[in-house]
Amino acid sequence: MRIIIFAILLFSSINLNAQFSLDTKTDMILLPLGVIGASVGNIITYKNMPLTDDDFAGIDKLNIPFFDRWNTTYNPTYAEISDILIALQFISPLTYSFASEYRPQFQTNAIMYMETMSLNYGLNSITKSLIGRFRPFSYDTTTNQDLLYDYDSRYSFYSGHSSTAFASAVFNIIILTRQSGGLNKTIGVTLNIVNATAIATLRVMAAKHFFSDVLVGALVGSGIAYLTTELHKDKPATNTNEFEPMRFNLSIPF
Repeated sequence: MRIIIFAILLFSSINLNAQFSLDTKTDMILLPLGVIGASVGNIITYKNMPLTDDDFAGIDKLNIPFFDRWNTTYNPTYAEISDILIALQFISPLTYSFASEYRPQFQTNAIMYMETMSLNYGLNSITKSLIGRFRPFSYDTTTNQDLLYDYDSRYSFYSGHSSTAFASAVFNIIILTRQSGGLNKTIGVTLNIVNATAIATLRVMAAKHFFSDVLVGALVGSGIAYLTTELHKDKPATNTNEFEPMRFNLSIPF
């Protein structure tokens, strides 16, 4: 998880004190792309049929890469906690959006967040459907049959909870670091890092995802949040007189 935390801090530091604005060309690409991607992803995700015994032919714990052999025993408690935390993370921008220093940019921030979340969901759901990796609990013989044969059992890569959590967390951190400093920013940044990391960890502990699933999800979600905000970042004004040569008045007496 140290890699994930380092990536968050890197993304947030790059955009320190950045201001953002909407751009017609940028938003005419990102908004439709996000909506279309999310729609397509939702359709192909929820149109699948339940799995059968044939789908599990040849599945073996020995086929799991060594770095992903953390846990294959399903834990519903950890799964439910991660669901609660992801819901809180998703609505987390509401905790600061109406504060006086952010109110002037409420519309800009809201549209950027919408683009971030829709792009993240679309890419994740399409990737899950195309790759079809079995979840860790699929390798455990004690897993409940209803859970095991649900089509969702093949949506392990990559973790949607992790990508959503880190997309939201990195977005919040980038926005929060526009402040000059203070306790509120420190608390906000810390809570976002802790909550996103907790969600990713719980997904592994619940056997809903492999470690590689949550790692890739965290990196992809963070990258989408960074890209969205970077495309909206105001460019510094160019000083046209910066390289103007000095001129001297020279008079020659006769």
